[in-house]
Amino acid sequence: MVPKAAAQLIAQHLYRHRRPHLAGAAVGVLLLSIILILVSGSANAVRSKALIERFEVPLYIPEIGLVDYQLPSEPVWQELTIRPGDSLTSLLQRANLSPQVVAKVIEHKTARRQLHRLIPGDKFRVQVEPGDKPRLLGIDYKLKDDRILSVRLDDDGHYYPILQQPEYEHRMRFATGTVQTSLYEAALASGLSDNLTMQLTEIFGWDIDFALDIRQGDSFSVLYDVQYHRGEQVADGTILAAEFTSQGRTYQAIRFVEDNGRSQYYSPDGRSLRKAFLRTPVDFRRISSRFGKRFHPVHKKVKQHSGVDYAARAGTPIRATGDGKIVYRGRKGGYGKTIIIRHGNVDTTLYAHMRHYARGMRPGRYVRQGQIIGFVGQTGTATGPHLHYEFRVHGVHRNPLTVRLPDARPIKRQYKSRFAELLQARNNQMGLYKTRHLAMTEVQ
Repeated sequence: MVPKAAAQLIAQHLYRHRRPHLAGAAVGVLLLSIILILVSGSANAVRSKALIERFEVPLYIPEIGLVDYQLPSEPVWQELTIRPGDSLTSLLQRANLSPQVVAKVIEHKTARRQLHRLIPGDKFRVQVEPGDKPRLLGIDYKLKDDRILSVRLDDDGHYYPILQQPEYEHRMRFATGTVQTSLYEAALASGLSDNLTMQLTEIFGWDIDFALDIRQGDSFSVLYDVQYHRGEQVADGTILAAEFTSQGRTYQAIRFVEDNGRSQYYSPDGRSLRKAFLRTPVDFRRISSRFGKRFHPVHKKVKQHSGVDYAARAGTPIRATGDGKIVYRGRKGGYGKTIIIRHGNVDTTLYAHMRHYARGMRPGRYVRQGQIIGFVGQTGTATGPHLHYEFRVHGVHRNPLTVRLPDARPIKRQYKSRFAELLQARNNQMGLYKTRHLAMTEVQ
């Protein structure tokens, strides 16, 4: 009886503490006890059967036969696809979990905030401990910003959330193309995504007017980063280096990251490609009226037009063209709803005919270049939705399409040597990829 009691104690301890990998020790002791019982006589067969059934040992014994057995199931991860209308409750019910567990999961405000709105099509992973009453051990859910919300069960029975930034594998890729009909089609044919195409236009947007200056035969080359997670591509990264040839003139850009994490694009001589001002404040369909004298469609006479009109769909976001402080916000005669921004002590920009202002835009508010300040409308004297944009230097109107935009600061002195090394490395990489591409083109 002693071996039998020992087997019972060991097995119970191991299963209670979820250590099935050590069950071999208990099984060995249990086998010994069963053999001793069987030797003692057939009268103990009934006892052997009861003992085996209790511990579910996979054995074949003449008096009993084959006994089926499976070790207690390990917790497993299940991947669920979020359906339209799904909530956390419906998702967990699909994993055979009771609705009561939801209240425990969202006790912490981080989990409650992140799991309040689930996006159809996203993947939702749950770890469940099987049994008569399945128990939730963990949740993993990828958020919009690529962070992962991980919820885990602690020893006290509470669920605690952790927001994790996934570790990406970065791979370098190269694309090149020549414009035949449009830049968008050329970029698409070269393998660039919409996101990377937008990055390309933003990098060179201070020197090239992509709405007016692009011609057939213009070309580009791009060295960029792609992010992988667990072997799968999850996102385009950033452009590392790029070239754009427009109307015979070639522009180059190298991305450099400072010690504080701030990144910027520079020309090979260390000049920032970023200007103090954006050339255009809105994504427009066409220029409906240029700077200079024109026949006014409302007043029916020739008048000086002191800005540029960008025809755009009503509600299109309007962006501040430079860093500065809002000095005026309100209705201004024929301008309708207007915002004026002062940039330093010299320049001001005016944005008119807005439908409405962005939240928080008020006099005294500082805004950054590219920040949305309002939305296109046709308030005031306007025949259709458009943005009227003015650029003034010392109070004098200048043509926004031709005014020389001041450069941002060049690369800092302490980074010059490091930038020179990076420039050489990027040029070598671009040259290698171009050679490979040319060789592949010739073979085809």
